[in-house]
Amino acid sequence: MKLALILLPVLALASASPQNAGCRNCETIDEFAMEFGDIVIDEDEKAKRAKALMDNEDAIRKHNEEFRHGDSNYYMKLNPLSDLPADEEEEQKLGLINVPVDEFSRGAYPLPLDSYDRSSESLLAQVRQNVQAPSAFFVDDNLRTPVKNQQQCGSCAAFATVAAVETCMLKSGANLQGLDLSEQSLLDCAYNPSNYANGCHGASIGAYSTFLASNLDGKLPHELVDPYLNTNPRLQCPNEPSFNTGAKVTQKIVSYGCDEATMEKLIVQYGMVITSLFAGNHTETAVQSGFSNYGGGVFDGCPSKFSSRRNVNHAVTVVGYGEENGVKYWIMRNSWGKQWGMNGYMKIKRGVNMCAIGHECTVPICSTDSAQLSPIPPPPPPSPSCDVSARYVITGLYNWTFRGVTTPIRCTNGICELRAGIMTGNFLCEQLCGSESPKCWDP
Repeated sequence: MKLALILLPVLALASASPQNAGCRNCETIDEFAMEFGDIVIDEDEKAKRAKALMDNEDAIRKHNEEFRHGDSNYYMKLNPLSDLPADEEEEQKLGLINVPVDEFSRGAYPLPLDSYDRSSESLLAQVRQNVQAPSAFFVDDNLRTPVKNQQQCGSCAAFATVAAVETCMLKSGANLQGLDLSEQSLLDCAYNPSNYANGCHGASIGAYSTFLASNLDGKLPHELVDPYLNTNPRLQCPNEPSFNTGAKVTQKIVSYGCDEATMEKLIVQYGMVITSLFAGNHTETAVQSGFSNYGGGVFDGCPSKFSSRRNVNHAVTVVGYGEENGVKYWIMRNSWGKQWGMNGYMKIKRGVNMCAIGHECTVPICSTDSAQLSPIPPPPPPSPSCDVSARYVITGLYNWTFRGVTTPIRCTNGICELRAGIMTGNFLCEQLCGSESPKCWDP
C-alpha cells in the first residue's frame, strides 16, 4: 500500500495513452504547427521539418506496434520535437559539456579542479553512510516548480540547475507561490568556457552549482526581472537584484564518479539531483527518436554500448524512483516543456546505467537566508504587436521561425506580441516576416 501511495503522483504525469499516440493518421506539417504552436515561415526549413515529421511518425507507428505486442516497456507519441531534423535537435535541445575526467590518465585533457572537490566527497560519504533509501520515493509536489523549456539554446545544464535550486530553496523554507528564478542570469553571470560554462554551447552538470555556491550570494533574480533570451544571451552579468526567497545556495555536491545507488540516497536527502545522460544524436537516430518522441512507460531504448559516462550529452534532474511491472525506473524531469513526455517528465530504467544515467551527480545545497523577502515583480509591459491574421488567425502561445530565428509569441485572433526574449528590429513584424510595418502580408 505504501508503494502505491508513493507512485500515485507519478502515474498522474502521463499525458497520452499508447492507443492515441503515434501517427494520428499522419499529420501534415501545417496541422502539426497548429497542434504544437510551432510555425515555420521559411519554405526550405518547412520542407526539412515536414520530412523529419514524416520520419518520426513512421518510427512512432512502428515502435508502438512493438509496445502493443509487449515487446517494449515504453511508447512514443508526437510532441513539439517531432518535426526537428536530427542535427537541429542535437544543437538546440542538448548542451552538456562532458568534463573529461576519465581521459586524464591518457594525458588527453587536464583534470578539472572541481573533480577533486574534497568537500563534495565528504558530503557524499555522509550521505552514503547515513541515508537509507526506501524502495520508492518521489519528491512532493510542493517542493517542485513547473517544468520549463530551454527552447533552441543548448542550456540544459542551466535549466536543470535552476530546477534543483528552486527545490532546495523550498526545502529550506521558501514559498512556492511566485518562485521562478532566472536561468538567463545564471547563463550570463557564470559564463566562463574555461570553467565549462559556455552559454548556449553547453556546460558541465556541476558548473552552475559550483558558481552559485560562491557567487551572487547564492541567489538569482526573478524570471520577470531577467527573462530568458533563448539564443541571444548577453554572456555578461546584468547584475539584476536577487529575488530573496528566504533561502540561498551555500554548498554543493559535484561528483563525476557517482553511481545509481548513491543517486537514490541523494534524492531522498535533497529532493532533486542533477545528472547527465545520453539522449541520442544525429548519428544515433534510433536512440534520439525514442528519447525525443517518448510518451510514457519505462524508457529503455539505449543499447548497453551507451551506458558509459563518455557518452553523456544532456543534463536533467531526477526527482524520484520506483518500479512498474517489475521494471525499476528513475523519474526524470526534462527542460523541453510540458508537452514532451509525461507532462515534461520521463520514467527511465534504473539500475543498469540506462543511457549512461547516474555516472555524474550534482546537488545545490541551501540554507536559510535572513534578507528581507522580495515581492513578486510585476509583469513586463506588452511588446509592440504584429498582425499575422492575413495567413494565421491564431490564438495562443507559439514559436515562430523566420530566417533561422525562432521567436516566442502570444497571439489573439492573429494579433501577436513577444512573450519572451528580445526584439531584434524596430518592428516585431520585421522579426516575424520581414515587414517594416505592423502587418505581415496584405489581406
